[in-house]
Amino acid sequence: MRRPLLTAVVAVSAVAAVLFAPMGDWLAEHPLPGQSWMREHLLLSATMFGAVIAVLTLLQVRSPRDEGGSVAYTGPDGSGDRWLSDLRVTVRKVWIDQVLARSLAHVVPTELNFAERADLLTSPVEVHEGRHTRRFPHGTSLMEIFDDENTQRRLLVVGDPGSGKTTQMLQLAEALLERPDAAPVVLPLSTGRWRATPSSVPHDRDDKALAEFTGWLVKEIATRYDVPRRRVQSWVEDENSPLILLLDGLDEIADGNERNRCAATLALVRRRLTVGMVVSCRIREYEAIGKRLNFGTAVVVLPLESEAIDAYLTAAGPDLSHLRSACTDDVRLTELFRTPLTLGVAMLAYRNRVPDPELLVGSIEQRLRHLWAVYLDVMLLRRRSAVDERAGDPRFPPETTRKGLRSIARMMAAEGRTDFSLSRLGLTSLPRRLRFVLQGVFWVVWAVLAVLGLARVREAVGHLTQPEVGQSFVMLTGAVAVIYAAVRVHAQEGEVAADWDYELERIPQGLGLGALLGLLLGLFLWVLVGPIGLLVGLVPGPIAGLLAGMAAVAVPLPDRKVASTRSPTLPTFVAQLATVTATVLTASLLFLLIRPLFAETPYAQGLLALMFSPAAGIVIGSVGLGFTAWWSHRTARIAAVGLGLVPRRLGAFLRHTDERILMRPAAGGYQFLHLSLRDHLLGRTTAFTVTGSLTDAPEPAWARVLAEHSVDRETQLALYRAEIAARDLGHDYLGTEHLLLGLARADSAPGVLDEFAVTPAEIHDEILDLVGAGTGAIRQYEALTVRALRALQSAVHEAGRAGVAVLPEHLLTAIVRDGEATATRVLTALRVPIPAGNGPPARALDDTGELPAVTD
Repeated sequence: MRRPLLTAVVAVSAVAAVLFAPMGDWLAEHPLPGQSWMREHLLLSATMFGAVIAVLTLLQVRSPRDEGGSVAYTGPDGSGDRWLSDLRVTVRKVWIDQVLARSLAHVVPTELNFAERADLLTSPVEVHEGRHTRRFPHGTSLMEIFDDENTQRRLLVVGDPGSGKTTQMLQLAEALLERPDAAPVVLPLSTGRWRATPSSVPHDRDDKALAEFTGWLVKEIATRYDVPRRRVQSWVEDENSPLILLLDGLDEIADGNERNRCAATLALVRRRLTVGMVVSCRIREYEAIGKRLNFGTAVVVLPLESEAIDAYLTAAGPDLSHLRSACTDDVRLTELFRTPLTLGVAMLAYRNRVPDPELLVGSIEQRLRHLWAVYLDVMLLRRRSAVDERAGDPRFPPETTRKGLRSIARMMAAEGRTDFSLSRLGLTSLPRRLRFVLQGVFWVVWAVLAVLGLARVREAVGHLTQPEVGQSFVMLTGAVAVIYAAVRVHAQEGEVAADWDYELERIPQGLGLGALLGLLLGLFLWVLVGPIGLLVGLVPGPIAGLLAGMAAVAVPLPDRKVASTRSPTLPTFVAQLATVTATVLTASLLFLLIRPLFAETPYAQGLLALMFSPAAGIVIGSVGLGFTAWWSHRTARIAAVGLGLVPRRLGAFLRHTDERILMRPAAGGYQFLHLSLRDHLLGRTTAFTVTGSLTDAPEPAWARVLAEHSVDRETQLALYRAEIAARDLGHDYLGTEHLLLGLARADSAPGVLDEFAVTPAEIHDEILDLVGAGTGAIRQYEALTVRALRALQSAVHEAGRAGVAVLPEHLLTAIVRDGEATATRVLTALRVPIPAGNGPPARALDDTGELPAVTD
């Protein structure tokens, strides 16, 4: 039910309660038709009333009321499923137009490549036979991999932090939206909405776990995308389900046990349902999960190749020439830019700027920390446009923005969340001592008001009846209020939100449940005290159920605007005020209508008071619980602003950080551009690794060979480039062909390579022709080949004889002296003349001597 209709109902109820309240006295003097008979046959009339309520409840529960389930809801053209069309429109509007179009990948686009990792899956052997690890051709998109028959619409995407997994999933969603029979549904697991309901890891035939997951899935899609639950249920259970679940961030489920149960549940869903699934996760966190998914294909997002990094920096023009030169001179700096995230950040931070010395020295983690510091300085001072002198919103100068970002980072870290939104700003976001004080103040105030109100009620009830009745009334009312609040809190109700829905079907459901419980209580009391006991149970049950249903009609909805900065304070207050007011007015009206049915004797009035004690408890519980979340959010926001934890205009501040490319839209809120930026603001050291890169490998084998010798800087760079070349080729070894390619990529290629103008690209292609690409397994280089090791030893020997450091010429000469080496075969294929006897192929060294022969 939408807000205008609810407003009308509340207004009419309020006016009716005011206008018709005097009718209670009039009805006492002028009974309505049938009331006299009801007084004379009270037991029979109460039984009939209970039976009618029970029948209505059954009709309500079993009615074929379809919320988009069985009734065809066709599109404008008269064909198809319009609910499905609406879902697709919402996905495009939210995730493509608002998130993907405003991501860093849109500012600095990069083309990524993939390699299959079948070892990350558990599946029949024959399915993965012959394709354990392989690289997909350059330029293969995730959509093409998803369409492969081996994938079977179940795809696992893993990669390093910042490798672009989320961006690739959103680009896959954009491609799927072009197909009329597919409905991609993005469900971020990082928002904390995942509920791993089973207490243990589900097994293959765990129907309960499957039903619980299906219930969570249906509720999540229905509330997030505004689709009827029955329609979603039909899609999920369809043998040819159009749904394709894009579950992003398995690694961001904070609790390790929850993450394992989630993986086990997804494996169960794979066997029992036909929905398509694409799951993303960081590779190291996935490898730590004990459960492997039984999907069709698993791919790893490969790091950017050194040639690609150089091409991006070259294409950017002279604005990034200084950064490109620094990467050419420092291979370790290139390693830092192996992910689209760090490359994009560097291209924004160092445009028309000479790299600082701090970026060129130290470990990868130290360089990353400095990169984020420079990026923050640059983006906080960046002008909105070329003609605008202001650096963003003038209300948030750089230091204010920096302070606000640190505060938000601390709140997110304290709550273990990766996103931040206004609706989740509560007392838990404040320092512990202040949180306890404010919580204590609220509950003390609420308890004092409740006790004072109940004391006055006890006096009034005791005056009309007997003091003992007043005490019993207070005890029953307090017990019902506590039970009601506990049930509502356990049901995850009592939240704040910018959007609310009103499920009026809860009213007849509550009425029916209350009537059933009242009937059972009445039958029990009938056995104990006689027929009057049936009346004592039948009357308060439906009344309490009706009021409980009315108090629970307001349901918070997740904000469908991903980049939401709307404050939930006023919408929450209005929703709770409307439901509480309707509940109080209904209780008052029911009391006025029922009171004339009871005699004016103390016994009858005391019985009436006890019958209404559950209703009073429901009212008190709804008032306390209804405004708890609103008060918590409002108080926390006032306190946070007062303490300087967040800016006063928090919504505008979040939009300002989005414009600065410091935070990005997330599901219902905002996330930092990357978790390493959040860690930087918190002063933490981020462990930055790239799978298969030099940064996470042990000391290279060639470094151990040359550890006790003087090596020229150009030779060291050539050896680093050789490692990168081996990795880019997918080889898990370092051979003479890689050493040759590393030398060719030097600024001034030695000897014959420079003389005959042999390009690195030609050598690279010839290696592929002679050796072929590797398996794609991203592994650390543990050893040199025998011939590469001997080439290094020969180069060291020759440099030692000459009394100089190991130069690139020494290494090249040593390589080509071995006529059987792959490098020599590459040069021969490229028609580079090698002198007879395997002598040096180019200009002689200054202190030349006969090189030692390479022997077995």
